[in-house]
Amino acid sequence: MKKEILIREFIKKVWNEKNFDGITNYISPAYTIYKDPSDPWEGKTLNREEFAMRLDYTFDSFPDIRFEILTAITEENSVAITWLMTGTNMVFSHRQGNQSERLAQQHIILMAVKFAGIPRNSTGQQS
Repeated sequence: MKKEILIREFIKKVWNEKNFDGITNYISPAYTIYKDPSDPWEGKTLNREEFAMRLDYTFDSFPDIRFEILTAITEENSVAITWLMTGTNMVFSHRQGNQSERLAQQHIILMAVKFAGIPRNSTGQQS
């Protein structure tokens, strides 16, 4: 599968459609966030279950989050994308179990550049 198609499907199915079942199709067993200062998981390596918790956290904070890929540049083992994120940020005062008290909400538009590594499988082919 071509890298650009892979990353576009990942953003569409996992992030925009909130399809947790698709995680195993796109995320390797160990997923590292190398450089993203705005990401609470920056520098951490997550397994798929932890990645799903990351999605839950994001979807709780931005229930209507959407990403639109503007450009994609592929290299041998990586792809870089620019994207536009829109969503309503829900600010909570505290959380206890499933109970949250909402303090405020704000619609946010954000543009960013992301890089994703595309690992090779044991035969040296793109996974």
